[in-house]
Amino acid sequence: MRRVAVTVLVLALVGGTAAAFTITESLKLEPSPISSKRDEEVFSPGCGCRTDEARLSMRLRRDDRLDLDILAAGEPVRNLARDRDEEKGRVRVRWDGRNDAGEFVPDGVYQLRVHLRDADRTVVIPRTIRVDTESPGLEILGVDQQVLSPDGDGRRDSIRIGYRASEDAAVLVFVEGRLAVEGPLKKAGEADVAWDGAVEGRPIRAGEYTLFVRVRDPAGNLSTPAQVSVEVRYVELVQRVLVVQRGDRLRFRVLTDAERFSWTLRRAGGGIVRADSRARPGVVIVRLPQRVRPGRYVLKVEANGYRDRAAVRVLRRGA
Repeated sequence: MRRVAVTVLVLALVGGTAAAFTITESLKLEPSPISSKRDEEVFSPGCGCRTDEARLSMRLRRDDRLDLDILAAGEPVRNLARDRDEEKGRVRVRWDGRNDAGEFVPDGVYQLRVHLRDADRTVVIPRTIRVDTESPGLEILGVDQQVLSPDGDGRRDSIRIGYRASEDAAVLVFVEGRLAVEGPLKKAGEADVAWDGAVEGRPIRAGEYTLFVRVRDPAGNLSTPAQVSVEVRYVELVQRVLVVQRGDRLRFRVLTDAERFSWTLRRAGGGIVRADSRARPGVVIVRLPQRVRPGRYVLKVEANGYRDRAAVRVLRRGA
């Protein structure tokens, strides 16, 4: 009888072990009640930017009541919800980066833990949440040219600014306080950004400008701004007032990146007295016709749709 009893006990233990193994394996094969993305969520609490909250989403396979907690190294630091009713489908969760005491948590990696009350299961979402409040570093490496002429003729229409970022970041270029360029996210290290001389889609007026360059990391943190000085030029008369005696040569200098430009000399309030439609950049020397009498004239230059002007005073000979 003892041998029979021992045999029955052994069979019962084997059967129980097999059943437990079967249950365990079936639980492994059973799909998780929650599905979510696995890529990292990065944000900067309190930055006042569009990435100052963690925006998480997941999908429930069935209706349930949820307890939501933020974990740091496996320990809860913030309870986001208790007994929250959610229907099957997408569930969206936000976290402002604060702990249960209302303080911002330190930089680091966190996770969302979900307890399903009805299913009596707890799932730690694999997607990590990284808090990053440190500003990226930025160094300007140089500019390929100091002068640009964004008139669409393919000659110096844009500049390129070389920079180095300490981490993955997108570059931003500001002109007169307005955003002129917002580049894509690039890997840490050396990169460059082009500016075509336009702000909000319109070419900027001629003049000297200080560009402010910053980089923004994936969490939304901005670097300290760096400055780049450039000049925007279309067509420019170097002198604003020209004085010449009647019958002498008129000399003027034109700066432009256009291959050719046109100019006209006309009496103030009157008609054209001299013109050239195929002049080349640089110093122009032209003898005034005898019909050009002493008085005030206007010199206009034009290249690729842009213009500049200067006042011309014609004096009597010997004056």
